Amino acid sequence: IRDMREKNLRLELADVKDNIITSDEAVEKEFKIRKPYFKDNIITSDEVVEKEFKIRKPYFKIVLTPSQRSQPLRVPKVIKNALVAMIAVCEYKSFGELSAVKDELNDFQELFKKNLNYEFVHNEELYIDAKKIEDFTDNVAKQLGENKNQYDAL
Repeated sequence: IRDMREKNLRLELADVKDNIITSDEAVEKEFKIRKPYFKDNIITSDEVVEKEFKIRKPYFKIVLTPSQRSQPLRVPKVIKNALVAMIAVCEYKSFGELSAVKDELNDFQELFKKNLNYEFVHNEELYIDAKKIEDFTDNVAKQLGENKNQYDAL
């Protein structure tokens, strides 16, 4: 599968005449044409399948073809009600004070809360230790677990 993606290939179902089958109706039609060759429409063992393949041509085959699109089809998801959780830390022992954090916090808050209308939560204290970060993330996890606001993204 990975090789197929990297080489931009896809699998297609074709009938014995190499016509690509594009619908369920075409599959049903092919089976109706060949139905008389089935015995009671029941396959009871692997041996029956093997015997059928030896006696008759297969009904379908799998064809590997180049994909028409260069990227896999992706369906965009519209996020309407997200919870944005941010941990802002102004000072690290090894880095000293990070003065821009306050401005960045305001910028993110404006973007997510005011512009996108998402719920935005952050730690109240910008000088915070590991225990307070853990408490903050526990509270966010609890809020997500309850999901009273029916968030569709985090």
